[in-house]
Amino acid sequence: MVKQGQPKPEKASSSLNIEISPTGHWHFNKSKRLTFTITDAKSNPISGLKPTVTVKTRLGSTDVLKDMIDNGDGTYSREYTALDIGSNYSMDYSIGIAFSYQGSNYFNHWSAEVVRDGNERIVPTVGGVLYSYLVRYAWDPGRVKAGQEVTMYFDNRRAIQTGDKLNTEQPSRNACDYLIDLKNVSVLVETVAGSPVATLTPTYTGIGIYRAKYTPASAGEYKVSFLFTDPFNGYTLDKAKTSYPLVVGK
Repeated sequence: MVKQGQPKPEKASSSLNIEISPTGHWHFNKSKRLTFTITDAKSNPISGLKPTVTVKTRLGSTDVLKDMIDNGDGTYSREYTALDIGSNYSMDYSIGIAFSYQGSNYFNHWSAEVVRDGNERIVPTVGGVLYSYLVRYAWDPGRVKAGQEVTMYFDNRRAIQTGDKLNTEQPSRNACDYLIDLKNVSVLVETVAGSPVATLTPTYTGIGIYRAKYTPASAGEYKVSFLFTDPFNGYTLDKAKTSYPLVVGK
């Protein structure tokens, strides 16, 4: 029995079934629908709960989601965008859910990996030969504010295979070379309407990664393109292939 004034006991998910739908391949800066299913020991759905979902990164940043949608069938859902990835290719996240039910507190948590986003389907024909490129990106910090410097990372690769040896269905599965000697490299920052805001000269940092720093003067929505010419075959990347969103808060 819980005495008045004492906290309610906490239970793991042993007496209830608490599951999360697989998050799958999760990309930085892309929305993901988080869906949780809660049932009792007899697999009956439990609705009417007020769960709180906590999303944490390995580096400690935390988002608390209290406005979960009760779908009325034992599932609770909410859209969430992973904005913290840092300078690495991926970031480990922890997703936890907590709620009260019949006088007890319940919780469970799961791990997820968020990776850089980008265009993995750049498949041009140059000189009659089919090539495949991928250009991934990340912002650090991911939650950019006006007047705050943001470091932009661009990960660039070209498939070793060409022509009919390419996997065009899943280009990211092709064996790739890092692009280390690109020419005419620049980063173009534009408004969403296409008006130029800044042109940056990135620095090569190794293993195909170029880095640029930028301080947005005002809040708003922008698009950022990574541009280059590949001296291997003369291919010049069109900005439409790498037009990535940058949202700047106040």
